[in-house]
Amino acid sequence: MKLYIFLFLSLSACTGTKKQNDQENFEEFKNKFYSDSVFQMSRIKFPLPLKVEMNYDTINNKFIGDTLAWEKKDWVVFKHKSETYQDSVKWFYKFTDKDSIKIEEVGLKNTGFSTIIKYKLLQNKWYLFNYQVFNY
Repeated sequence: MKLYIFLFLSLSACTGTKKQNDQENFEEFKNKFYSDSVFQMSRIKFPLPLKVEMNYDTINNKFIGDTLAWEKKDWVVFKHKSETYQDSVKWFYKFTDKDSIKIEEVGLKNTGFSTIIKYKLLQNKWYLFNYQVFNY
């Protein structure tokens, strides 16, 4: 009986480890996300929060902006990966890796314009879950 319990626990431990290995590779996800529009639409959590900040109110000392919801019917398919702009003279690119959240920031240098794109790992698959636009 003890042998059966040991074997069961050993197999359970192996199964748990395998689930960790089933996590989708972020770079593979991104390559497919930007090259396959059907896949892209399936990997966005709609309605997608869209934070927009466009100006700074100097009288009240705060940014003027709003958080909207980007609906599926209004989505424009992304075709260029953010890091495409990485070695550009005009653009900057920053990538932040926080395990289950990946953040990309792309912007025009010296202009105050940038976008922040956030991806989240949900049930071992990556999803776009937040998009922000800044123009100061």
